[in-house]
Amino acid sequence: MVKRRREETALDLDLRVKELFPDGAIEAVLVSKALNVPLRYKGHFAYGGDNVKLIVESDGGVPVDVEFNAIVITTSVPLESVSVWWRNYES
Repeated sequence: MVKRRREETALDLDLRVKELFPDGAIEAVLVSKALNVPLRYKGHFAYGGDNVKLIVESDGGVPVDVEFNAIVITTSVPLESVSVWWRNYES
């Protein structure tokens, strides 16, 4: 798990996260009866306090009227102490 260090600036954190998790290091597929939606980590993340959240996103958007019942995650980097959060909304 990536945690922001107290002395770390936003730029330092950005460089460290990009070194640990290069673009494409995490891929996921949202699974439903009707369709599967591929997601990919493209280097975007959010942080608050000392927590860092890596953001996986789709190229074409994710439908909001589909009930997904599984997610399959693959990575090229080791992950530990991971929580998966899902949020889908209309903009």
